[in-house]
Amino acid sequence: MASVASGPRRSAYLRSVSLADPPIRAALVRDVVPGLIDGDPDGFWFHEMGLCEHRARVDLAVFNGHIHGIEIKSDRDTFARLDQQAEVYNAVLDLITVVVGEAHEVTVESHVDEWWGISVAREGASGVLIDRIRPPEQNPQRDAEMIAHLLWRDEAVELLDRLGCARGVRSKPRYFVCKRLSEALPIEDLSREVRQTIKARGDWRATPS
Repeated sequence: MASVASGPRRSAYLRSVSLADPPIRAALVRDVVPGLIDGDPDGFWFHEMGLCEHRARVDLAVFNGHIHGIEIKSDRDTFARLDQQAEVYNAVLDLITVVVGEAHEVTVESHVDEWWGISVAREGASGVLIDRIRPPEQNPQRDAEMIAHLLWRDEAVELLDRLGCARGVRSKPRYFVCKRLSEALPIEDLSREVRQTIKARGDWRATPS
């Protein structure tokens, strides 16, 4: 199962400093994301993925054999929005990891579900390092209809056509198309089809710089 890589333990780090989002994000892109997509020739990632009709955005979305969302809560952030974000993340993401600054290390576990992975960003002698506290587990709260909404309407109709289930919804609004799609496949099959369809897009993939 894909997970955020472990880092050195606390003894290897310098004194705590207040870390903002950009250096944490840069460390994730440099040191963690490549390992998550290693071995998947079609794997990719991008920043700021909108979910559930853009009700929330996850900071990093990694597509490999899962949709793995990584949310950053830096030392300068609070958990004020996390309850709303978590409801959306739990509806659609296969794996979820929250990466926090050291200021939140003691309290983060009380703000997330037990299947979320937790990592801590620390300022080390060579820059920011990501220390995995626990790996993510398979999310048990996914919602098939919300997963279907990750597709563009035309993609959802095309998938229904392939399944022979598009009759009566081709001209309907997206809500009806996604509802039909959520009923047409078991959730694991639907998740796989959605991942493959998103991977097959080519016009908006983020390329690591």
